[in-house]
Amino acid sequence: MRPGTTLLLILYSLFATAVGRAASVEPLVVLRLSPLEATVGDRLQATLSVLLPSDASLDPDVIGPRLGPFAVDAEGWSGPIPEGEGQRWTWSGSLVSFRTGAMEIPPVRIEFLRGDGSSASVESAALAVVVRSVLDPQTALEGESPALADLKPPASLEPDYSGLWIATALLALLLAVAGVAWWLQRRFAVKLARVPLPQDPFHRVPPHVWAYEALQTLLDRRLVEQGRFDTFFMELSRIAKLYLGGRYRVDLMERTSGEVPGVLEQARTPGLTIESTRDLLGLADRVKFAGKRPAPENCRRAIDTVYEIVDTTKPADEPQTVDERGAA
Repeated sequence: MRPGTTLLLILYSLFATAVGRAASVEPLVVLRLSPLEATVGDRLQATLSVLLPSDASLDPDVIGPRLGPFAVDAEGWSGPIPEGEGQRWTWSGSLVSFRTGAMEIPPVRIEFLRGDGSSASVESAALAVVVRSVLDPQTALEGESPALADLKPPASLEPDYSGLWIATALLALLLAVAGVAWWLQRRFAVKLARVPLPQDPFHRVPPHVWAYEALQTLLDRRLVEQGRFDTFFMELSRIAKLYLGGRYRVDLMERTSGEVPGVLEQARTPGLTIESTRDLLGLADRVKFAGKRPAPENCRRAIDTVYEIVDTTKPADEPQTVDERGAA
């Protein structure tokens, strides 16, 4: 036999052995419960171990809220963990029952996909559980009501004034803080009044005029051509927030993208403007925080959206000129 033929036979034997090992893993589900005898209301710790072939896939799902006569709580899956030629998934949860007697936990069926894409299922065996009553076994068996103890005489309690003292101390502390604040205001009122006011973002011009100039400046920076999409959308969302805040006299700069539509709605902003603003800020967040790289036409559409917002919300007595729109 030629050396090349011998090498091919050895490789084929190793491949067949590996395939045979992978196919030898049989799906198995085992349900364990601790303890199997408990008192009514006790929590039983349940564990479901699922062994599948390594090429199988499992979409773990909740097993609760009930498993036979038991309520399921605090459940969750973990895995998969490689085990030999297969993989193991583990489900754990707490079971509780307020019924007594001998009970049975029904089989748990697990559905999965084989390596060839076909669906299959495997289920565990049923478990027998005994839940005992907290009453005396003989009393519970005969169905008698337990004897009730006599009522105890009323107990006398010493008056507790600790709450009153605490409230008085807090009131005194608040009065002291108020006095110090009043003194500081009288002492430093003149110095505090000299702090300059924040600069007007619109430089004493109407908000829509400032917005057109800011949009043209943004286009002149050519950020999209440079691939700086995050900077482009950060500036575009800043311009939109500043304009709408100045137009409707609301503060939007410290608001999140999810809060802006609600503030605009309270300011009686047109509905189409609110929807356009929500879409614009959502796209900007996906670019800034999720690393999305939009197409150039989407960037053009985004800046056109801001132009439309300014066009539809600016004062009606100020007609738009061609120079105000800018060029891409």
